[in-house]
Amino acid sequence: GKDEVPLYFFAQICTRKHSFGEQGALLRAIDANDMHIIDMRTFHPQYSNTDVQVVYMIYLRDDRHSIPGENFQNPNEEQQKMIEQRCTSLHRSFLSALESSSVKVGRWHAHFKENAATQIGSNISKDETEDRDTF
Repeated sequence: GKDEVPLYFFAQICTRKHSFGEQGALLRAIDANDMHIIDMRTFHPQYSNTDVQVVYMIYLRDDRHSIPGENFQNPNEEQQKMIEQRCTSLHRSFLSALESSSVKVGRWHAHFKENAATQIGSNISKDETEDRDTF
């Protein structure tokens, strides 16, 4: 409807080994999920005590799902379930696209200064998801 607003998500992906074609695989996964990239930042931690090779920070708009504007910060139970399912689907898709990576996916509250109190998609695989309200 006309009062519907899109959902926004973020993904933080840390790859453990770099391979050619990695970014292409990630972009195909984003496209396959009908997501629109708002912002994508990539960096290589040079002085790190971890085995992380590349970090992707991605902010996405969902072109498949939306909710009424009045429910944007406080979705009802059905909407919350859909959001959690979307997080799970994105999480699996990104893990499948980039093997040997750590993936966090959560709802991004674009345009709002305050974060919602609930955590989105908790207990997904071994990685957590979270709500995020700013870059």
